[in-house]
Amino acid sequence: MDKKIKGGKLIKSFLRGLCFFLILAILFAVANYLTLPRNNTKKNGIYNENAWGFYTEADNSIDTLIIGNSDAYSAFSPLEMWHEYGITSYVSGQGNVMMAEAYYVYLEALKNQNPKVVIIETDAIFPDFSDDEVAINTISDSIYNMFPLFKYHDRWKYVTFDDILNPPNYTWRSYSKGQYISTKIAAYVPEKNKSKENFDKTEIDPFILFYLDMLVNTVRSNNAEVLFVRTPCDKYYVQGKHDIIQKYADAKNIPFIDMDYDTSLAKIDWKKDTRDRGTHLNVDGAKKVSLYIAKYLIDNYHVPDRSGDPELKKAWEEDYKSYQKRVDYLRKHPE
Repeated sequence: MDKKIKGGKLIKSFLRGLCFFLILAILFAVANYLTLPRNNTKKNGIYNENAWGFYTEADNSIDTLIIGNSDAYSAFSPLEMWHEYGITSYVSGQGNVMMAEAYYVYLEALKNQNPKVVIIETDAIFPDFSDDEVAINTISDSIYNMFPLFKYHDRWKYVTFDDILNPPNYTWRSYSKGQYISTKIAAYVPEKNKSKENFDKTEIDPFILFYLDMLVNTVRSNNAEVLFVRTPCDKYYVQGKHDIIQKYADAKNIPFIDMDYDTSLAKIDWKKDTRDRGTHLNVDGAKKVSLYIAKYLIDNYHVPDRSGDPELKKAWEEDYKSYQKRVDYLRKHPE
């Protein structure tokens, strides 16, 4: 009899504990849902609006998605690629982006896009962090992306009744398709023997490698192609980085266009095409890079010319006019 009573108490305790954790899990799920941004704006908690503008592009209209850090959003001009070749692309770049976040960007883009080519700007493979910082930042990004509550915890102050009833509704769009538009000119004088600069790494950081593999494999599982591109940044070119990325690219059968390794490709004029003395390109440098890559996409990936689609053409031409208007304004009124 005592054993039965003891057994019954254990079962009750187990059931109470199970109920507690179920209730906790439900509350956690509800909190995650409520703190998820309702729009892709800064007001709603989005850190970099430009990077997430693909939400408001027409469904399945982006054939090329470009992922990377500030080098990517400075060196790629989707509207120049459109104007010259009819290619529809979007550049989702974020300063010092970690590969875990880059992987999450691609997953988010799949919610309304089905890119045929994903370009990875390879500077993100070697972020400017120590090994410990890479580990911490990668783990943090992983947790944030799995549990929005931690990433957008401040949003609880602004949750409304409508947030409870309605799913996210993205309305903010980037007419530049993610490009950072700058006409500034700050000349840079290329240094000799940059390729001989010391570099103590012999392989990709394990945390970066894990998510890079995940990104490449996921892109391919969606019947899309991967292209590695290192945009011009002679100031920080290191031969060792090129060799490591080339080895990985060869092993994965990924084309790798390194515009620092072969400076003849984009034909950058470092006196005119950089906005900050060799770190990032301005719109003139971006145009050169973009048109070279666009031609490469046409020749090697058969990316379609979408200018024959009336609705798409109307929207993109309007954005191109806005882009040109902004460029013209900045040339006359430098910021």
